[in-house]
Amino acid sequence: MKIRKKIAAVVTAAALMFSLTDPSALGGMLNAASTAFAATDITQIVLRPDKQLKSPVAATNLWLSGAVGVTDEFQVDLSQTVVEWYNADTNQKVTSGEADYDTTYYVKIKFIPGKGYVAASSVTFKYYTEATGSSVQTAAATFEGDYIVLTVKLPKTGLPEAEQAVFPASAISDGTSNRVAIDLPVYQNKNSVIAALPKFATILTGTAAHRGKSIENVPITWVNSAGNFTYEDPKKTFNENDINGHDFTVVGTVKAENYGSSVTNTNAVFNVYCKVTIGAADQLKAPEPRDDTPAGSYDHNLMVYFTAPEGDIYYTVSESRTGPDPIGGNASQKYLNGVPLSVDEGDTRTFYIKVLAYSAKKRTSTIAVYEYTITVEPTSLTNIPEVYLEVTPPVGGGMLDTIAKYKGGTPPKGVAITSAVAWLGNVVNGRADYNAAYSVSIQITPKSMYAFNKTTAYVNDILAKCTTNESGTLTVTYTFPGRTDKLPLYRIIPPADTVVVENGTDIQNIGDQLPKMVEVEAPKGAVLANQYPVKWDLNTSDPLYDPKLAKSQEFTITGKVTLPDFITYNEGENEVKVNVFVGTAGSLAWPTASPSDSTQGHMFYDAIEVKLSASEGATIYYTIGENKQADVPTVTGGKAYNAPIILMGEPGEITTYYIKAIAVAPGKNDSPVNSFVYTITLPKRSVDAPTANYKSGEYQQALDIALNSTTVGAEIRYTLDPTAKLAEFKKYDGVFRLSGEANTTKIYNLRFYALDPTGKMIQSDIITRNYTITIPKNKALAPYPDKTAGITYDKAISVTLKTDTSGATIYYTLDGSDPKESGRGILYKSPITLAKKVNTVTTYTIKTYAKSSDLNMDDSVTVTYTYYIGEYYGVKSIEITKVPTKTSYYLGERLNVSGGKIKVTYDDGKTETIDMDEDMIDDFDNWAIGQQTLVVYYKGCTDSYNVVVRRRPTASSDDPVDPPKVDPKDDPKDDPKDDPINDDPDQPASDPVVPNTTIKGWTAIKKRIASAGKSSRVKIKLNGTTSVPADIINSAIKRKLTLEFIVNDSISWVIDTGSLKKTVASFSAGVKIKDVYIPSVLVDNAGGSEVMRIHTYGANKIGAVLYVNTGSKTKNRFANLFWYNEDTSQFDFESTSKVSTSTGIATLVPTSGGEHVIMLDTQTRLPGDANNSTKVDAKDASVILQALARRSDELDETWDFNNDGLVNALDCADILRSVVGLKKK
Repeated sequence: MKIRKKIAAVVTAAALMFSLTDPSALGGMLNAASTAFAATDITQIVLRPDKQLKSPVAATNLWLSGAVGVTDEFQVDLSQTVVEWYNADTNQKVTSGEADYDTTYYVKIKFIPGKGYVAASSVTFKYYTEATGSSVQTAAATFEGDYIVLTVKLPKTGLPEAEQAVFPASAISDGTSNRVAIDLPVYQNKNSVIAALPKFATILTGTAAHRGKSIENVPITWVNSAGNFTYEDPKKTFNENDINGHDFTVVGTVKAENYGSSVTNTNAVFNVYCKVTIGAADQLKAPEPRDDTPAGSYDHNLMVYFTAPEGDIYYTVSESRTGPDPIGGNASQKYLNGVPLSVDEGDTRTFYIKVLAYSAKKRTSTIAVYEYTITVEPTSLTNIPEVYLEVTPPVGGGMLDTIAKYKGGTPPKGVAITSAVAWLGNVVNGRADYNAAYSVSIQITPKSMYAFNKTTAYVNDILAKCTTNESGTLTVTYTFPGRTDKLPLYRIIPPADTVVVENGTDIQNIGDQLPKMVEVEAPKGAVLANQYPVKWDLNTSDPLYDPKLAKSQEFTITGKVTLPDFITYNEGENEVKVNVFVGTAGSLAWPTASPSDSTQGHMFYDAIEVKLSASEGATIYYTIGENKQADVPTVTGGKAYNAPIILMGEPGEITTYYIKAIAVAPGKNDSPVNSFVYTITLPKRSVDAPTANYKSGEYQQALDIALNSTTVGAEIRYTLDPTAKLAEFKKYDGVFRLSGEANTTKIYNLRFYALDPTGKMIQSDIITRNYTITIPKNKALAPYPDKTAGITYDKAISVTLKTDTSGATIYYTLDGSDPKESGRGILYKSPITLAKKVNTVTTYTIKTYAKSSDLNMDDSVTVTYTYYIGEYYGVKSIEITKVPTKTSYYLGERLNVSGGKIKVTYDDGKTETIDMDEDMIDDFDNWAIGQQTLVVYYKGCTDSYNVVVRRRPTASSDDPVDPPKVDPKDDPKDDPKDDPINDDPDQPASDPVVPNTTIKGWTAIKKRIASAGKSSRVKIKLNGTTSVPADIINSAIKRKLTLEFIVNDSISWVIDTGSLKKTVASFSAGVKIKDVYIPSVLVDNAGGSEVMRIHTYGANKIGAVLYVNTGSKTKNRFANLFWYNEDTSQFDFESTSKVSTSTGIATLVPTSGGEHVIMLDTQTRLPGDANNSTKVDAKDASVILQALARRSDELDETWDFNNDGLVNALDCADILRSVVGLKKK
């Protein structure tokens, strides 16, 4: 290399020299030099081992000349190196920059010799590839023009991955999507749908940027292993019986498992989707009446016949256009041969026949309504004997009633037309005058074949005058007793403005400036003229006015208002005063206000800003009040005005403000006082819109709907009738259920709103919720609970799950997981207990579904029910610091916790000691001998103490009885006398039964209750059992059953569960009839004869009725129930009943637990029941007053209603107060 450089340097120097002296000699020298220095041959080219020739990678750019290097950098000119790629299978040159999948390539690398080098006749390449690593490869070069060419075949590229499945291009697909849609006519089955679905898909390989070769004609699987479709939306499924048209999307699977020669991921599975739209069947045409019985009016009874081109006819008949609609397929409504319509002679009735055509294979027709009015006239002249009319009596200032109504709402038979009410008397714009007498005249026209002959007419149940006219009409004339009331004077409003006059004005001129009219305010609801004249007495100035005084004067003048005759008032009440101000020269003008006040006719319906203004340099002082007696402002007694006065109102009310203002300035007299009146009327606030616990939507289970309003005291009204008017909405009084039926879809339109019962607020907007409840055919019915979900319970509850799918099993979870996941679901066997935790509200989430034993029925949807259990009291613990004074009891004694103290510790560490009371203890049994541990409950926390119950050693002195004899041979454990379960030692307690059946035990009885018809009666013989489980009563509530619990042949309990508004705890039905300790002196003085003594266990909190066979069937006998109050040692009256003369049964309602006696008497002992009606009402007050008026000795001590020891008019007053819902005085 160095020698070569030296020679080049010499040649360069020589060239420079000759170019300066002899240019011609330069050419010769160069020729000689080229001969002397010939180019070097290239016989071998070695590629650099650190630049191995890499194998092509699919979907990656092929490498170019930059990836090639040689060991001798002078042999070739790398800047002119060319790399060309060829498909080895086709020998086609590759023009794309990326390698394809599953393709073999060879590469040509073309070199140009470097300067001073030429290719020998044979050139060998040595190179390295990525595939062979460090092992050198050799190849003979080829020549293309000046290029020395190395050709190398490289390894095949890899297979692509399957990327997605699409539908091949067709009439329904563009070949790029995994979704298609097809339309099918009605009357399809599963097989015909499968036949219509696409059969093959195309699997796309590679990526969207570089696709591999597609796999064509890959089969699509449309059903699962059970042969059923998989749906994209479980709510939209195929129903071959749906004739109304529907759509659904089925999910197909496409697998790559058989295409290992084309893709690498043979485990790939792809979904494709086909939306199937099933067309609707033709709709049937609605039936029509036959030509011989068209809709209309008839004068005879008839049979209406209908025809329809196709399908069966179903119909309903009612006398209301909104009557029930017919239901296709309902056998009881199927039309057979005519619809009979008939009325009694002399009657007119209108019938509405609703008809539809129905076929299982076509859409049901619309419902057609046909109106038939039938009037059957009497065949002989018929008299109308009496007429009862109702007309609202006139009230002074009120609108007069122009429509006469008939008592009961319906005119008597034969009345055709009733005229408007004609009022005789002073009628003012349709209103009654005050202090006026009125009569009415009403004309009644009879129908054909009817007549008024000696007809008697009554108006408001009072005999009226009747006149039968020649035309056959009847004129009824009635004069209302007395006159309308006079209007009591409410108040006269004094003139608001002070009259200001100049100094020196005489009194007569002042009188000319006084107001001529004043306002008179009427009581609420009364109507008066706006103003009435006033006559001022100018001699009444107070203080006395002197026109000669130069200084200012203030005084009042008294006037009398001329009032109409119908206003009543006392002497002096029609007087009014006006303020007069006489100024001095130089006095300030009084202030003015903006906006003008209400005395100028302005009304205000929002808060306002009042701006006061006065003479320049003056300061304004003002006072403000809500009556005309507002203080007069002064510098010291008023407020300086420096900003607008803000006046607010109250929603739903009218508020009036009175502003008085003066102007003050140095060196000038104060201005007169000016007064301004502003009345603000604000609209009422609206009640907050109520909410429902379920949103609008589609559901597959029954919904228990709970409505709520955040406005305190609001009342909610609702309806499920989409045509109902607002007045037809009914009051919401608790949770109600929206249910569905198997294989059907039911749509509920729920509308509801909230109102303020006091009328002080505007009702809320009407809220609408639409619920579609669909119970699918091919799914099990979702489970539902017996307890309403979504609300809070303050005690632990047990939730029973049910499904209406026969033979289905229920699975559930409580941890929020899906019960359908493997191993998650718990098999439901018994009610789920949701426990209450102390001082906290626990949220329980039950997720559940039903699995059918029918292999052709899918599992139900998973439904979720959320419950909130417990109450948060903020109490950490309680401790009994002092046990009650009484811890030892005799049999039957009532619990007494006097003296007991409890220390309460709160969450914040604070403590408090409170008295114990009986309501804190639930489990005391005063008929169980021995020691008992009583648990004290207070706000979620408990503590306990012990008591003992013993036998009474002897009978009480008030009720001497022999102690019970005990045979020493008797085993004490067999002695049932103190066992509250059973009073008969020969009949030990056993399972309750349903009489005359094989049903035995509470579990079987509960099933009997669940299957009983709604509102029916179920009898249960207790057989000595005393406690009725809560779920027995609560399950009966759902069906509104009447439960009768038979204690023995003489006593039963009856519970009307339909009247219970919420679930209840267990009920103590035990009745003890032996060893009931009541002092005989009380029984002897109770009145009547003793039927029996009984002992009940616990308070009767659900209104259970005790049926008692008194053994008496004598007329007018009453059973009276008294409770022995141990605290007062007296009887407390509890209940009364008239004894049935056919059965001897009395129905009584004990309210307290303990000893009772039932007495048979000739009268009730209900305080205040003077007429023995078993209730206290206004008629009893009348009987007592009549007896008092006669000063008779027939007064009975039981008439002492107010319990003051006397029978007098005060008892009558308190009875009447109680009738209208007021408390006794």
